Amino acid sequence: MSEAAIALVSRTEYLEYERDGRVRHEWVGGQMYMMTGSSGRHNQISGRLFASLLPVADSHGCRVFIADMKVVTATFGYYPDVMVVCEPEVGTHHEEQPCLIAEVLSPTTQDRDRREKWAAYKTISSLRHYLLIKQDDTQVEHRYRTSEDAPWQHEIIGPNDVLALSCPETSMTVSALYTGVDTSTFLK
Repeated sequence: MSEAAIALVSRTEYLEYERDGRVRHEWVGGQMYMMTGSSGRHNQISGRLFASLLPVADSHGCRVFIADMKVVTATFGYYPDVMVVCEPEVGTHHEEQPCLIAEVLSPTTQDRDRREKWAAYKTISSLRHYLLIKQDDTQVEHRYRTSEDAPWQHEIIGPNDVLALSCPETSMTVSALYTGVDTSTFLK
């Protein structure tokens, strides 16, 4: 018994398909995967990070995107929760050279964000910061490097700690990302 061949989608086909914007898909290894929605807590945390980054990004000539702008390379296309790009614009529907990507972790996506997406994102030469922000605990996992050739470093930052970023150059307390979020339900 033979298996049916899976038709792979090219980068160009993926970008064309996503232009209509009716349903969002991520694209990995030539296959498209429909995206699901997120929780209110997830949106609040993403929104706080976006709001914190926007004024400083603007002052540095950078652009900040939340949820609906994809990052695309030759081999993948994802919709990060928050993304900062300081390189020239490449298109109206996608970016290719972000310096910061943040994913808010949910129970259903955290393994994928930590493994599959991390493996893909760290191939982007311009990327300096990858933030994995827990939605059920006041904690940020910060992966960063100082230049394209520098090794990736890793730190876990708690609620009273300061998250320092070089792109855009700013800092904020981790607890600021959770303003307005009901943290009483977090595991203690």
